[in-house]
Amino acid sequence: MPALHAHRAFLLATVVCVSGCPDGPQTTTLVTVTSDPDESSSSGATGTDTTTTDDTTGATAGTAGSESNSESGATTDSSTSSVTTGTTAGEVVCGDGEVQGDEECDDGNDNNLDACLNSCELAGCGDGILHEDFGEECDDGNSDEDDGCNSQCARDRIVFLTSTTTQGKFGAVSGANSHCKSLAQDAGLPNPLTYRAWMSDDTFSPDEWFFKSKGRYLLTNGAVVAKDWEDLTDGTLENAINVDENGELGNGGAWTNTTPQGLKHPDPADCDGWTVTAFPTEGRIGLVSRTDGEWSDAENFNPEDCGANAHFYCFEN
Repeated sequence: MPALHAHRAFLLATVVCVSGCPDGPQTTTLVTVTSDPDESSSSGATGTDTTTTDDTTGATAGTAGSESNSESGATTDSSTSSVTTGTTAGEVVCGDGEVQGDEECDDGNDNNLDACLNSCELAGCGDGILHEDFGEECDDGNSDEDDGCNSQCARDRIVFLTSTTTQGKFGAVSGANSHCKSLAQDAGLPNPLTYRAWMSDDTFSPDEWFFKSKGRYLLTNGAVVAKDWEDLTDGTLENAINVDENGELGNGGAWTNTTPQGLKHPDPADCDGWTVTAFPTEGRIGLVSRTDGEWSDAENFNPEDCGANAHFYCFEN
């Protein structure tokens, strides 16, 4: 056995004082010498394994020839710095279907004719886009009241006095409407088939059958009759309706049987539905030269004999 022990490894321990022992840290060096290759470690190391330990802290400074952490799958105890990047909101994108930032709306489509424009602004009068589904008749992108399309997106409408006159028999209000359309068409006026006579009987009245425009009513020479329906029916006009479809001045009376408010007169006289001229039937007229309530109901002259001749007032609707 002594021979066997002669080949065994022996351990030499040396204690070294560093920086003024015994107060300073002590380092213990362990040296293992192996003389038998059959007793080498399974790691295949044939040299000297050295481990240095700080006795004060107990920390292992390093081990030569040991397996690396990546090879052994071990994890380190040291703290790992983790960087978390804060996520900030991206730019507001109009058309993504989400209302963000200063957007008034965002419907996620490119249809400029619906309630939300491609600019993510709510559609409205003055945006320069015609929205007929919302009641706009025009949209010129401004708020000028006098350029044909006002700040409510309502267009101008034409009013004229017929160049012809007739007795009180012309086939009811519908007959007068047809005459207005015919004259408008012959004169080349806009929307000729929409014209109606300012006239009432037992069935029709302007208040019931006219389009109550928010736009201006103009004569064929461009003069303003009224700013809108409310202005037209408030009892006075800005200019008398005494210009015909061709821009010529007229005079006399116009068959109406209608109050200045567009209602059937409470004391009606309509030549028996505008179908009779024989005496003693009578009809009510307005005076074409007047701008007060007499334009529609000439109280000092009414009722008029149905055999007299008078004009019609024709309104674009």
